[in-house]
Amino acid sequence: MELENNKKTRRLFIALNVPDDVKTKLLELKQMVQLKNDYPWEAKDKLHITLCFLGEVDEEQIPSIENLVERLAKQKKISCKIPKFSFFGRPGNPNILYAAVNMEKKLRLLLSRLNRGLKELNIDTGAPRYKQHITLLRIKEKLEEGFVEAFSNFHFENISFYASEIVLYESTLLQTGSIYKPLKTIYLS
Repeated sequence: MELENNKKTRRLFIALNVPDDVKTKLLELKQMVQLKNDYPWEAKDKLHITLCFLGEVDEEQIPSIENLVERLAKQKKISCKIPKFSFFGRPGNPNILYAAVNMEKKLRLLLSRLNRGLKELNIDTGAPRYKQHITLLRIKEKLEEGFVEAFSNFHFENISFYASEIVLYESTLLQTGSIYKPLKTIYLS
């Protein structure tokens, strides 16, 4: 995409990677929910915890954002817990099914540092109260009867893990969905 003055932009977001074993467990759990229809679930390699969505960003700012992400890496791994499935959207007409993620206090510090750094770069994320989650399904069609209740009432043992990677991603929108390309990955200690 290009800005009015011919500057190129890229659609970016910053996320915590989810370990592969946790991704596998989430996909196994969703299979345990009794459904009649098949839905276009998010691919395993796209599962992540978004920290902030930057939107269209001037390409020239990418090195500064990468430096900001590197500075954040001086933090310890973040303890996370997935207690349940939930939905975004209106009751009875949701638009996203997600795995809720509870995180320790360190995450609030990380988010505060991240938002402060982005503000210094004149990047407004516009979402001061973001609910950490892992998107499993973007709902674009009518759901079968009982779908929401099935996931809302499905109980499982908490999935605990450590998030140890912060990633700056580029997101390219296509008619078939989005493609995520990691631009910078930083490992937490």
